[in-house]
Amino acid sequence: MSKSWDIKQLPGKIQAWWHSWSTWKYWLLGALPPLLVTIAAAFVFQRQYAMECVNSADLDECIFLGKTAWEWMELLVVPILLLIGGFIADGYFKSRDKDRDRQAALKDYLDDMTDLFLCNAWKYATQLQLSNFSPLLIAQPNPEKERVAAIAEARTLAALNDLDKARQIELIRFLSKSGQLQHFQFPGQRLNLQEANLWGVNLQGANLEGANLQGANLWKVNLQGANLEEANLQGADLGSANLQGAYLKDANLQEADLREVNLQGAKLWYVHLQEAYLEGANLQGADLGSANLQGANLWGVNLQGADLGSANLQEAGLAGTNLQGVYLGSVNLRGADLGGANLQGADLREANLQRADLGSANLQETYLGGANLQGAYLGSVNLRKAILLATDLRGVLAMTIEQLEHQNQPYLCNVALPNSTQDINPDRDCAILPTVLVEKSFEENVSLSFEEARQIVENARLRRWD
Repeated sequence: MSKSWDIKQLPGKIQAWWHSWSTWKYWLLGALPPLLVTIAAAFVFQRQYAMECVNSADLDECIFLGKTAWEWMELLVVPILLLIGGFIADGYFKSRDKDRDRQAALKDYLDDMTDLFLCNAWKYATQLQLSNFSPLLIAQPNPEKERVAAIAEARTLAALNDLDKARQIELIRFLSKSGQLQHFQFPGQRLNLQEANLWGVNLQGANLEGANLQGANLWKVNLQGANLEEANLQGADLGSANLQGAYLKDANLQEADLREVNLQGAKLWYVHLQEAYLEGANLQGADLGSANLQGANLWGVNLQGADLGSANLQEAGLAGTNLQGVYLGSVNLRGADLGGANLQGADLREANLQRADLGSANLQETYLGGANLQGAYLGSVNLRKAILLATDLRGVLAMTIEQLEHQNQPYLCNVALPNSTQDINPDRDCAILPTVLVEKSFEENVSLSFEEARQIVENARLRRWD
């Protein structure tokens, strides 16, 4: 018997060529010969017989090798159809093979991670961490845990790069249900999960920097301590999600649904929250410095202790919101709805409250130094012991003399008063304001000397009202 020819005996480069050729041969072998014959015939026809048809308007009169021009054109249909069919078949086979490869990659990952989670090294490293609950022991480095965590992260990242979005979601749900993400960080940076359904998954501490989660279903998801810097969450549903302590600098949350979300202590610098829905959200102690909340709905939100310095809250809905003790220096609240809001002890220095609705709001002991309230509605506002230093109250609506003159009345110094209260001295309390500023000390952990407070008052008195 003759020895059979084995492709495996070919050198590596020839093998690669053969496998590539086997993919294309379905259409190339069938389409190429007729096409070459047609091209050759057309070339000969052009050289020797084209002149016969110059004066003829009917292609049926142009005869070449016993066939009319129409008949030759009909012959082209076969190779063209073969070419089209070959491309379709090639695309189908490639798509099928790629899908099989992705499914195999997912299966391999699930098998590998299952083995890893069940191996003795993983158990030892994680159980060591859980059993040693002493703060001193937790602070100590755990080389064994770091080693297995690095393996898990590297394997997960490699798998994510090989999978399509549907299988990436399967991978995430597997890790979420495994309960092992508390031991290593999920490497989801730059991941595209647009409109993905991740309802209720646990991605605590995940790295999702720059990830695309636009329109995703993240209801009740756990993203506590996650890194979402520059992530795209536009239009995402984050209702009742846990983002406590999450890092969201420059994240896009425009038009996102954040009802009842927990953002306590989260870092939201420069975050985009335009038209976002935050009703009932917990933003206690959150840092929203320079955040854009224009037109956002913040009804009933807990912002106690939050930092909103230089944030844009223009036309935002803040009715009934708890802003007690919040830093709102230089915040844009133009046209915002603050009806019934609690701003007791808040710092609103240099804030823009033009045309804002402050009806029945609590501004007791609030610092309004340099604030602009032109055209704002102040009906039934509580201004007890509020500091009005170089504050612009021109054109305010519904303000009464009783709000400015009573027991525990606000402190006035260089205030631009509305016409309805012109009988009140706008510099009534300039002499005692330095002492008041020293006692209240709005700067956290910073004590203000009397001389510094006096200089602040003197500088504020230099402001002139046109």
